[in-house]
Formats: sequence, structure tokens, C-alpha cells
Amino acid sequence: MSASGFSVREYPGRAGLAALEADWRSLEAPGTSLYLGYEWFSPYVRHAFGEDANLTFLRIADAADRPVAILPLEARTEKIRRVPTRIWALIGSRESDVLSMAASADFLAADSDVAPGALAAAADYLRRRRASPALLLLGRLTADSTAWRAAALALNMPWAYAYRRGGFDRINVDCDFEELAGRLSSRFRRNLRARRRKLAGLGKLRVRVTSSREPGAGQALERLMAVEAAGWKGADGTASALLVNPRTDAREFIESVVAAERGAECRILELWAGDACVAAQLWVVHQGLMANLKVGYDEAYSRFGPGHLLMEDALRLACQDPEIRTVSLSSHRAWHGDWQPGFEAHRWTYLPIRKMGAALPLALLRLRKPGRHSTERA
Repeated sequence: MSASGFSVREYPGRAGLAALEADWRSLEAPGTSLYLGYEWFSPYVRHAFGEDANLTFLRIADAADRPVAILPLEARTEKIRRVPTRIWALIGSRESDVLSMAASADFLAADSDVAPGALAAAADYLRRRRASPALLLLGRLTADSTAWRAAALALNMPWAYAYRRGGFDRINVDCDFEELAGRLSSRFRRNLRARRRKLAGLGKLRVRVTSSREPGAGQALERLMAVEAAGWKGADGTASALLVNPRTDAREFIESVVAAERGAECRILELWAGDACVAAQLWVVHQGLMANLKVGYDEAYSRFGPGHLLMEDALRLACQDPEIRTVSLSSHRAWHGDWQPGFEAHRWTYLPIRKMGAALPLALLRLRKPGRHSTERA
């Protein structure tokens, strides 16, 4: 039993996650993020990590051996100022791609009150673990996450270091679409209307919405992948297009998301001009949030801005849906600026596990150039 009153037990690898399924589900609550639901997280781990990946799941329990938190960790090597450094990283702390779950990292806890103590108990366990990396990274955290709140208290630890970098663009859709559109520049709105008229000259415009709960979801996903591959993402099969990318794990994960019922609904939106599908998007709807996983458009129609046109349709539909309050664009891109989104910053927190081993990498982290990052602790 640790000094905090919590005990910690380690479950290695993907088999460890499977062994924790019952405990994992017991910690899921109505407010649990989609990306921490077992039905989502388990296939993500299966597709994103190989059998030999160095994964560790820490079960933190109270004095009665009831689970109060589960910390999913990956031991990996990260370059800090070009110096290879072994770290523990909260799963989901990788740089953004479709296999980062299009979400921030987090960990499960019974409630926010126990989260700081559970994190401290986990850090203490890792400190005593033989041959353990000296740093713990809680990366890509958002302000509403359990990990953010727990890490904020942990920053009182000597040498702990945090900064903000990157984030997600979000749009409030708990309003009429006319109100949302009124926030946009008049020039952008005129461009949208003009481009829509021009595209309509090639054939009648229509938006097709296919739910993952409908029989045609598989075919709609195939069309999305074909449209995405027709653009720059599909060039030479070297970019991120699901249809042509030599990496199949991202495609398999997306297919599993669309094919299975996970307490969330996937929606595939397609913009058609006559008989041609010119743009498509994949969204996930869960507990008031509509999050984007994939977008694509046919470059043969790029002069019409079909991606923006379909985004306008997606936001209009979201405003009409009383269950959706926020749209997450799941990244931060220059073209998002036309939609005047709010910005949700990511916090990256490094906590020392072993003082001697952590001294050099933490000193190197403090050499980051001012202006590139917002530092929270010098």
C-alpha cells in the first residue's frame, strides 16, 4: 500500500488491457469521453500498437481493492532537443493523426477528487519500478480532462515542467445556424454563396448523410476513401489517404469505428453535384460533441471549395440537432480560421520519476525557444 492509501498493480501489454475490461467499464461514467470508452479504446490499442509494444496499464485501487483509476501508459523513446530519451507517456500523447483518436489524452478515474492521489500513487510506483524511464509525459491534455486537473497539482513537484502547444479548434453550435453564420466575415459568406452557385451549374447539389447505424455505412465509407484519395492526400500513396496509404492500421481502425456500435454514432456526410461525390467527411457524435475524424474532396472540383461547402452543410445540420452543442475539428489548421472557431489548447506536462535520470532531459526542455510554446513553469 502506498503512502497515499492507494495500491498499484501493473498489467502489461494488450493482454493487460483485456484483463482490465471489467474494472475499466466499472470506471466509465455518463460523462466519460468517447475516446476512453472501452469499446473505442480497445480497438484503438489493437490497431495503433503492435503485439510487442511496450504498453503498461496501471490499476490504482483503494484500501478495499476497489479500482479508483486506470493509467494507460506507453514506454517509448522521444527526442528532446535531439537527445533520445526514454519516457513513460500517457497513451494518446502522440502527435496528431487519425490513430491518436482525434482526441486529447486522458486517464480513467472514479471521480476528480481521487485523480491527483491516483496519479501520485502511480508516479511513486513507477519510481520504484526497476529500469523505469525517468520521465512521465502527460501530453495533449485539454482543460476538461482528468489528467489536466491531476497534473496541475503535480506541478508542485520539484522539477515538474509544463507548456502549451497545439490544440483543437472547436465551434459552438448550440445556436441557430444564422447566428453562427453571422460571426463569419461577409467576404467569406459571399464566397460560399458564389461557389455553391457555380458548383450547382454542374448538377443538382445534395448532401447525403449516412449513419453508422444504417446498412449503407460501409459503402459510404468506401466513397469517402475514394474521394480522399482523389485529392492531394492520395498522391503517390505517400500521404494520409485511407484508400492508398500503405499503412493499413488507420484504415482498419476507422472501419472498426464505423462498423461497430460503441454508444456513439458515426456520420458520413457527402456533397454530391449531379452524379459526382465531390467531398466527404466522417464525424463521430457522442454526448453533445460532434468530432471530425476524416475529410476529403476531389481535387477536380477544388476551384469550387467543396470542403468548405460541405463544412457549411455539416455545421448547419449540427445546429439543427438539439443533442449537439459543440463541433470539434480535431486539429488546428489554417483553413479553419474562416469559420472563426474557438481554440482549445493542449498542455504537455513532464513529471520526474527518477530525479537523477530526469535532470538532463528537464534541463533540455527548458531550453525551448520563447514564443514557440507557452511555458507554465520555468
